Amino acid sequence: MANVRLVNHVVRRGGPCLTATTTPAIINTTVNSTARRLLPTTTCVATTTAPGVGQHRRHFYSYCNEPTHPIPQRQPKWMSPEEALSVVKSGEGDIGISCWVGCSVRPLPTRPDLTIGLDCRPRLARYWCNLGDGDHVFVHGAAATPRVLVPALAAHGKKAGLKNVRVHHIHTEGAGEYNAPEYKDIFRSNSLFTGGNCREPINAGRADFTPIFLGDIPKLFYKGIIKPDVALIQVTPADKHGYHSLGTSVDCVRAALQHTKYIIGQVNPRFPRTSGHAIIHTSHFDALVEGELPIPEHKTKGLTDVEKT
Repeated sequence: MANVRLVNHVVRRGGPCLTATTTPAIINTTVNSTARRLLPTTTCVATTTAPGVGQHRRHFYSYCNEPTHPIPQRQPKWMSPEEALSVVKSGEGDIGISCWVGCSVRPLPTRPDLTIGLDCRPRLARYWCNLGDGDHVFVHGAAATPRVLVPALAAHGKKAGLKNVRVHHIHTEGAGEYNAPEYKDIFRSNSLFTGGNCREPINAGRADFTPIFLGDIPKLFYKGIIKPDVALIQVTPADKHGYHSLGTSVDCVRAALQHTKYIIGQVNPRFPRTSGHAIIHTSHFDALVEGELPIPEHKTKGLTDVEKT
């Protein structure tokens, strides 16, 4: 519980606005959050006391991880794939955190200061990707596999001497470098829907397969069974409004993004743009990398004599 002085500010959120009176008021704000990043169900309870108003309690939503909702005053940083997976720095120009009523929209290494009041100015990043031993990584799947970021992940894990990093995904395209025998003590793949690049390591005992209905996979993230530290995804370039598209594969990635601490996007101009739940605003990314590649395709085989008849 902390007292926050509030004068002539409007709090933007996913619904009606809470506006302070022109007379200074004291708002007691209680923040309920069970994760480092605010979840869509996170709410704040405000008790307002002002002259002639009395006390009343109001429930309202804070900024959440809904991908279509822009996060004010927050922009990702363009990096190389290697930098995006390894950089840990705080310096001029590294804008990565936007605060509202003292609650960080992105995770902070320390407890948020609830006495700073409303402050939506861009802040220098205090938290960048720091992939460590035992962390969990989510990788975008199928034709949306970020084939620039995956090799960079494998190279960084080997260079940094990481251990027991779990990589969660459905079927992915490409070599899946983290499944190679040389990475067996660094990465362990967990296929929620397996493919050809994972069958050999699964059969050899270097990787895992979790049998689950495709429609139930998002529940693993919503219920906190899988808590990704980093998500590697592929998106289209942003439109004039700052919205990217998840392209060919939305499936479980949307749920993963809503519960991930750090999001890296590979921007591919060749990636097809889809709408609806595939939309994500650029402010939700921590880092973006360039990655123009053709979309993987499964070539068809010729018809057999039986099929022709």
